[in-house]
Amino acid sequence: METLMTAEEVAERLRQNPSTIRRWSKVGILPALKVGRRVLFSPEEIQSWVEDKKLFDSPQERLRQLTSWSHSHAKRHGFDKLSEKEIERIVDGNRKRHREAEDRI
Repeated sequence: METLMTAEEVAERLRQNPSTIRRWSKVGILPALKVGRRVLFSPEEIQSWVEDKKLFDSPQERLRQLTSWSHSHAKRHGFDKLSEKEIERIVDGNRKRHREAEDRI
């Protein structure tokens, strides 16, 4: 049987406050188990949840996601007027800023 994690352990792993982890589990954002009065977490389910939240690996995947939006949503955000190359440039810039932010942490 796997060792279950506490909210504090999950919070440390996800770099969140334990109260945030408890709130996420209470509203169903984060998978949790209720054992008696305690809320515990399966490491495998937390890892799977993290993988589901992973950003796209490539600009092509991001572009496919953007083009799957409804036309009205894309138009509202102006993506319908951008070329594939412009979208790739934006996605690459966002990825670079995200990496730089992680490096500062």
